[in-house]
Amino acid sequence: MQDIKDSINFYERIISVILRLFGALAKFVFFLYIAKNLNTSEVGEIGIIFSIILIGIVFIGAELHYINSRDIASSNFEEISKIIVMQLKSHIIFYLLTLPILFFLFKSNILNDRYFVYIYFLLISEHITQEIARFLQFTFKPVLASFIIFLRNALWIIVIILVTTFQIIELNIFNILGVWVTFSTFTAAIGLFLIREYLILHKNDHANFLYKNMISILKKAFPFFITALFFIISQNLDRFVLNKIMGISSVGIFFFLSSLASVLILVVTYGVNVFYAPHAISSFKNSGYESYITIKKTFIRQTIIFSLIGIIVASIIINPVLLFVGQDEYIENTYIFYLMLLSNFILLCSDFFNLDMYV
Repeated sequence: MQDIKDSINFYERIISVILRLFGALAKFVFFLYIAKNLNTSEVGEIGIIFSIILIGIVFIGAELHYINSRDIASSNFEEISKIIVMQLKSHIIFYLLTLPILFFLFKSNILNDRYFVYIYFLLISEHITQEIARFLQFTFKPVLASFIIFLRNALWIIVIILVTTFQIIELNIFNILGVWVTFSTFTAAIGLFLIREYLILHKNDHANFLYKNMISILKKAFPFFITALFFIISQNLDRFVLNKIMGISSVGIFFFLSSLASVLILVVTYGVNVFYAPHAISSFKNSGYESYITIKKTFIRQTIIFSLIGIIVASIIINPVLLFVGQDEYIENTYIFYLMLLSNFILLCSDFFNLDMYV
């Protein structure tokens, strides 16, 4: 019986890795596609948009998952349902707060005003899909979580490449945002359907549970929220500074090369973190510290192995990739890629300590 269970877990992991890697590959292809077909200034605008989305998702998320994930990984169905509903309702506060902040940002002339509505709805739909993927991951449904991640990362990219390659629509930022928000919303709807059973209120005291715990969870998550928010801002601030000092074209060069290097994080995260993190947290709560340390050691070992393989492969293919893109600006600044590759490896190693915060 245990052999059958292990076999199922193995195949689930293989399917999950394949789905997530295809999502990462889609992003890689998208970066190549826009670098080859758009000028560096347009790529720079896309880089600014990506930064706003990344920062906005962290702000909206408020790092509630740091507090809730460990409970989700070790609770029964009804408790998980309460936690998920409470968390989703808490996020509504941040959806409302985001609107004036985003409005003020656009009034600073960082981007064209006509992108405002698209980016606001992208923030909401991208955040919802991210949280749903986490819910599925920590309820030990890795294939469904990977399916949502695949749709989130790959579906809109596949569509935009197809419709622009066949000249159904023109390749420009406005059309990219239009396709992205359409399919991001579609993915969020699918995700909500997949967790629909958790969204049903099971007991009369559910509302009281939400009222009593929402503020408490927000307070507990606040230190993680501040840390994560400053961290993501520090990771993306360089693009805004570059735009101010050297212009949007420089942002495009930096964004493209750093994005290629960031594929390393996606590969390692999807190949290692999403499997071992939920099991480590559950193991700590159900079996104790020693069991947690055993899984954490495996997590560290596999992260290092996956990272080193990724760095070697990336170093081999970067020059042919840049020759394919055919833009001299990128070739002349290849050192940015190697610096960001090293930075991403260090960032991955920091996850060894981040895991402890969940327990």
